[in-house]
Amino acid sequence: AVASVRRAVDLAQPFFLYLSLYGPHAESVTDPPAAIPAARHLGAFDGTFIPRDPDFNENDVSDKHALIRERTLLNDASFLDAFYRSRLESMLSIEEAIRRLRAELVALGVDDETYVFFISDNGILLGHHRVRFSKGFPYERSAHVPFYVSGPGIAPGATSDALVSILDFAPTVLDLAGAPIPDHYEGRSLAPLLRGEDVPWRETLLLEGWRPDSEPYYRALVTAGGVKYIEYPVSSEAEIYDLRIDPYELVSRVGLVGTDAWSRLRARLDSLATCTGAACCAVDGRAAPRVDALAGRVSGDAVPGGSLSVGWDAIGVEGDLEVALLAEGVREVLGRAPVVAGEAEITVPQALAGDTVRVELRAADGLAAWTGAPLAIAATPVEASFRAFPNPTVGRLRLSLNVERRQRVRIDVFDTLGRWMVRLYNEPVEDNARIRLDFDLRDLPAGAYVVRARGRLFSFDRVISIVD
Repeated sequence: AVASVRRAVDLAQPFFLYLSLYGPHAESVTDPPAAIPAARHLGAFDGTFIPRDPDFNENDVSDKHALIRERTLLNDASFLDAFYRSRLESMLSIEEAIRRLRAELVALGVDDETYVFFISDNGILLGHHRVRFSKGFPYERSAHVPFYVSGPGIAPGATSDALVSILDFAPTVLDLAGAPIPDHYEGRSLAPLLRGEDVPWRETLLLEGWRPDSEPYYRALVTAGGVKYIEYPVSSEAEIYDLRIDPYELVSRVGLVGTDAWSRLRARLDSLATCTGAACCAVDGRAAPRVDALAGRVSGDAVPGGSLSVGWDAIGVEGDLEVALLAEGVREVLGRAPVVAGEAEITVPQALAGDTVRVELRAADGLAAWTGAPLAIAATPVEASFRAFPNPTVGRLRLSLNVERRQRVRIDVFDTLGRWMVRLYNEPVEDNARIRLDFDLRDLPAGAYVVRARGRLFSFDRVISIVD
């Protein structure tokens, strides 16, 4: 590769160099597989293990394709850790090759006029979703690959979240070289993105795969908003994920998607799979099919001043969710939370004692909403009483707390700026608990403090003073 660059520069000719390095592929078909690093790199990653991310040896695969469901949990992943280490070690030679080539470009004085692309043709699953070793599934581990570019007009460190495909590589090279892009190419030139231009871009991206000996034939699309829809035509199975909420693809939210949304997804996938040539850019550039679905769940104490835990599953919903209570035609927003949070806590207003309410979740754009079942709020609040008896001159504090409902009680001390100082109590209590406590606060500097007692159903603040 270095010699080829030298010859091209000596002849003052433009050049295109494609360098494909074998690592970190396995060198043999032995079981377990292993890459073969250079001898100088052996042991460089001793003690390194595959990160045990949530999708590694996934516990519940009941929502996935039959070829995943039939796999058992890995009882011993040590062979995968060894394979992982050998792959990392073999990558060190690739890094050396890249550094040597870049150094040659600098030495020849052409580094600032040469584009360098680093890309892979596929990722790999190593124990992820229970797959021991494979690249033929539609999950992010195998379908999402690195893509780095440097060259004239590219800002160092710049990134883009645009949907990019390996199909974009050839038209990009031709465009940067000033050559025409053939009409039968289905990819797009990345040149505008590399220059940091804000240009219309694709909203959906096609994925396809088929290795009939061991992996399923699939077609899939990914939207710019992070929705991934996968279908397996042979078995008529389907999966759908929201990669912003579920980046490890643990829960297929098939049950959330309505009939109309399925129809829109299938129609767009058919169009992506059957288009040819430049017409594909018109197809993938259209607005992504709308897939916004929301389902909630509510738990907690439906009492005035009580805390309700509101959770949700969502797909295709962007931004924040409003959490509101509906009562007799009145809608009161009690909180907002990012969709990715998956849950929020709200406090039942005292004014709703004796009312029947519904919890409502609504997306910021108003397109997705969910309303829960009627919820009766208790007619009288559950109360607790709290008294603080400070003895400021000796720095002691006596507390009296009466709690009517079983819950966990926490008592903390804060300064007047809201900074936490010390926790005094953190224990579960039973119904009708009577708590009497005595604390020594002489380690705290003289000044005013807030003693805060909190439970699931109450919150009290009391101001105390400590003097020298």
